[in-house]
Amino acid sequence: GHGLLRRLKVDVSHQEVERIVQELEELHGFQPLAWLPLREVMNTMALDLGYEDLDEFEDAIKGPVEEFLRCLPHVEVCEQPREEESAELRLQAPQLEAVGEAGGARPGGKLMFRVLELPARAPVRMSISMSRRDDLFRVFLKAPEATVEIPELEFQMGAEQRRRIDTIYNYIENARLNLERSLYFNAHNQTQHEHLFNAVQRLRELLDLDTPWTFVVNDPSGTSEFKPFSGVSIEPLNAASERPHHISA
Repeated sequence: GHGLLRRLKVDVSHQEVERIVQELEELHGFQPLAWLPLREVMNTMALDLGYEDLDEFEDAIKGPVEEFLRCLPHVEVCEQPREEESAELRLQAPQLEAVGEAGGARPGGKLMFRVLELPARAPVRMSISMSRRDDLFRVFLKAPEATVEIPELEFQMGAEQRRRIDTIYNYIENARLNLERSLYFNAHNQTQHEHLFNAVQRLRELLDLDTPWTFVVNDPSGTSEFKPFSGVSIEPLNAASERPHHISA
């Protein structure tokens, strides 16, 4: 991946990071590559996320919002030239980048930021042997293109339209709840109902860790991440290695 989880030097909850990343990526969708006033936009985002103001938001992320944004690999932060300099200079991205890279603070300069698209990396297949309670609370950033499989159950979680950040425990629990809801829609089909019921039970048993099992990620974008990363096996993703799955959530 791009080290998004590793770059975060503050202990921010993964749920909060996910909310912020999703808001930023939506912003990129509406205004790709646009340079935006940092404090003003982040104040609006803080209100959208349910905070009273930017100060409360900064308390939650345990530091200035500009420092938090600088930790994200797909966000660029720079300083706008002073008001008396030409509007053309202020609005051109290359000049703005040069100001940011030079690092020379200008009195009265205004912080600007823009959101970039995370570039794809080499396709990877990552796997973890789940045998300890701590393994369940490893944080996993799932790229939109990535799928997750549990070979022992022939079970798969499909690709999604957004980036997700959660613990492995919650990925499994949410998959179980989704299948549990599906039981009501398949009550008329006894074979399918029994199939789903068994899958729900087996997913619940995974969280008990009575027997070790494997959490496998197939990511064609190469941007998924784990934190901590220790114990993760990684290899190139080979399309031929993917197996068919009978149950999915």
